[in-house]
Amino acid sequence: MESGFKVGLIVATVIALLCCGLGTMMLTQVTGQIDVRANQARRDGNRFVSDVLKDFDAKRLVALSTKEYAEAFDVKEFQETLNGNRKALGNYVSGEGQATIRQVDGEAGRSVVVAEYVQSAKFERGRARVRMNLEYRDKAWRISLFAIEPDDGKSTSEKAQP
Repeated sequence: MESGFKVGLIVATVIALLCCGLGTMMLTQVTGQIDVRANQARRDGNRFVSDVLKDFDAKRLVALSTKEYAEAFDVKEFQETLNGNRKALGNYVSGEGQATIRQVDGEAGRSVVVAEYVQSAKFERGRARVRMNLEYRDKAWRISLFAIEPDDGKSTSEKAQP
């Protein structure tokens, strides 16, 4: 009986070690993919902010947005808001942002990744926080929320997600 117990204990230990090893390997692959998507979101977010704010162009924002977000606001009104930001802050100078993956969903066999992007942007007359939600669908990042928030924390050009 003692040898049967020892064999059972050895088998259980080997199975537990295999499960832990496979679990760790799978977790490493998942976190690696999340890191890749976060780095892509940061890179594209930096580019999107520069593209939209170099001319404070609402039409450029629409071109970079998800279909749902582009349909959720009036371009003329948003352009007026951007013009107000430009008047208050001056031209966009520079900035680097960070992206954090907030959600990963499967949608009809397709994966949708949502990232929150935040940049402390430098303008001619001060700093402001640029915040975006980005969605990764069909192998591309798109904007699903765009906001410029002055240092006092009040949002001046935010539109809610559709």
